[in-house]
Amino acid sequence: MAGVDGQTGGAAGDAVLGAIVLFVALSLVYTYIGGVKAVIWTDAVQFVLFLIGGLFAICYIPALVQGDCRWCCARRRPAASSISSTGNLR
Repeated sequence: MAGVDGQTGGAAGDAVLGAIVLFVALSLVYTYIGGVKAVIWTDAVQFVLFLIGGLFAICYIPALVQGDCRWCCARRRPAASSISSTGNLR
């Protein structure tokens, strides 16, 4: 929780700082061993994965809310009718 001065508690702050330092150190080692070429390839793969995920979300979310998504792969589900075949409300 945040203290009076807006800072986090000691244990939580130390864990976050440790994670940041570890991530920076691993990134530096990865770049040094693989070079910038490895970083560029990693970014390219990440871009493709984000693009695929975004396109999937564009098709999947409208299907969840029964929206109209005619231009993508999601099928439109028929809406449930509240009027029976005899004309009476259910």
